[in-house]
Amino acid sequence: MVFSSIIFIFGFLPIFLGIYYVLPWRFRNVFTLLASYAFYAWGALSFLWFLIGLTVVNYFLGRFVGSAKYGKKILIFGIALEILALGYFKYANFFVDQLNGFRAYFFGFDFDPLVWQQVVLPLGISFFTFHGISYLVDVYKKHTPVEKNFVNFALYVTFFPQLIAGPIVRYHEIADQIKKREHSFNKFFDGVFLFCCGLGMKVLLANQIAAIPKIFNDMNNTASGVLWLTYLCYTFQIYYDFAGYSKMAIGLGRMVGFEMPVNFNRPYLSVTIAEFWRRWHISLMNFFREYVYFPLGGSRVSMGKVCRNILIVFLLSGFWHGASWTFILWGLYFGFWLIFERLFEKECLSKIPKLPRRIFTFMIVYFGWVIFSSGDLWTLCLNLIQMFKFNFSDVDVFSLVSSKEWFFFVVAILIAFFPETESIKRLERFVIAKGVFALLLLVYASLQLAAGGFNPFIYFRF
Repeated sequence: MVFSSIIFIFGFLPIFLGIYYVLPWRFRNVFTLLASYAFYAWGALSFLWFLIGLTVVNYFLGRFVGSAKYGKKILIFGIALEILALGYFKYANFFVDQLNGFRAYFFGFDFDPLVWQQVVLPLGISFFTFHGISYLVDVYKKHTPVEKNFVNFALYVTFFPQLIAGPIVRYHEIADQIKKREHSFNKFFDGVFLFCCGLGMKVLLANQIAAIPKIFNDMNNTASGVLWLTYLCYTFQIYYDFAGYSKMAIGLGRMVGFEMPVNFNRPYLSVTIAEFWRRWHISLMNFFREYVYFPLGGSRVSMGKVCRNILIVFLLSGFWHGASWTFILWGLYFGFWLIFERLFEKECLSKIPKLPRRIFTFMIVYFGWVIFSSGDLWTLCLNLIQMFKFNFSDVDVFSLVSSKEWFFFVVAILIAFFPETESIKRLERFVIAKGVFALLLLVYASLQLAAGGFNPFIYFRF
């Protein structure tokens, strides 16, 4: 079940909210937990046992990780268990494929490959394992108290708005809200508004943009201009797809009193790559900064070690996104540019005007998405070579793509590059206007969903 589906919007969500607000406060967390398990079971019933089992293990480890005598050993065991689970489900297929390729290359194809049953990836494992790790570390370091109520802890891990694709929430950010949170009309209304905006970002922008390159893929057209347009579409598609999901998740949380951290903040307006990563998938970068970068020494060490720390963080970030050499290259690519900025920011880069730097940063990010979406290194090389041949297709691009798709593509670009001004913030205070806008988005997006098919979020596969 995805947020941008008819069954969720007009089935699961109203039933959940109706029962939630009828129940007395003392039963709401239990009901929300059961609803979260039902939500997960809808899309991954066979892995519900794994989610519950890992939650139980983390709960008991958390009870003892603060022990002065055995705390560190328990912490290491808990982190190793999370990484082992994530590594097995997410990377076992990759490593077996690489090993078989290695054996075939050196020993010939007559050498029998390893017999391997492909491992299916549990939905949301990259996110709920990180919740477990952050909880254990924070309890060990006394940054957050131990949660002795199992329902409260399980709700933190499995709360359905952020269960599948984040945001990655640290326990101390939400602990007090699990035990006691404010419910009000204003908060509920803001939640509905955010959900509808996120739905519009996904259905009216991301999905419409995705339809443009599909036309040329079906034609098997790989002319340079087509490829440049394809990756430009992907650049905006992945942003509105993932940012839309995050906005919907935050809105759903607010409907039932939870305040979750912002996950995107107009990243394509960034002047530097460092700024981009402070605006894109903020919760993931916060996780790596807190639990990898700072423990390695952060920026308080020599420049050589700072560069090493940056490379480690972004290598892990690339590896976290998926078992593919292109993801690893993608992480190293951004690590290189961050190091480049770190070395030359003060002497020369800071003297360049903002506009050319913003354009240059966007182009770096653009080619990052070329790497990210290519699938394998061979395809990446072929596409880059083709892109820089600058041989343009004879096909009339404007006639093949519908005016509706072009319209939403242009709107997507304008929104991405339009800064949030005080005038826009003042407009958000008009409740009636916000309500009408949200209703229009909901109705139009629902009509699009009714006419279309399954539309999963890109980050569901990570």
